[in-house]
Amino acid sequence: MGGVDFSVGHIQLPDGFRHKDFQWNKLHQLWGGVRGGITVDSDYTRPSLAYRVIERLPSAGGDQVSFWYSRDVGSRGKNTYIDRFGLVGLSLINYDDRSVLITEGVSDYLSAKMIWPGRNVLGFTTLGGSRKARKIICSLFDRITYICDDDNHKGEVNTGLRAGGRVVQFYRRYGKDVRLLLPSVGYNDLTEEFMNKLRFI
Repeated sequence: MGGVDFSVGHIQLPDGFRHKDFQWNKLHQLWGGVRGGITVDSDYTRPSLAYRVIERLPSAGGDQVSFWYSRDVGSRGKNTYIDRFGLVGLSLINYDDRSVLITEGVSDYLSAKMIWPGRNVLGFTTLGGSRKARKIICSLFDRITYICDDDNHKGEVNTGLRAGGRVVQFYRRYGKDVRLLLPSVGYNDLTEEFMNKLRFI
């Protein structure tokens, strides 16, 4: 187990970007609309300011929505309307590369894909991954890096680390090369650390 080490020097901050803003406002600005099959835009169906993350995968009958998630900005409100595979990021995968970074959740997925744009990145949409998601990962990848949350500072059970340990055990049973990474000390998750590092570019 180790800490995440990354650079943000390649990130271009958009005009009007404010460091003192809600996390999801910043993610929306940084993602910039559509990347591959993933769209991050305003969700006008919610009663307050919210963003939606929609992923579309190609199919014989045209692009099909595989994931639809909505997140309120000023609160913890969130809804998942469609989640066919328990993963976000499948539309941007290079299937010739047998290595992948997996994050815990949607915001960490968006952050990780911006931090490592040339690498395979997927986000579990449930803590530790659904059975379907774990099977998909197992069939596609041999080298897996799981970036879990560090909930240790909350003074209770570290659910992120516990889930990460289960992920490692699961994939090692299938002979996979698995690493577990945590955010640096003092950060709860990858997105929190990412946003802090952006202050220095």
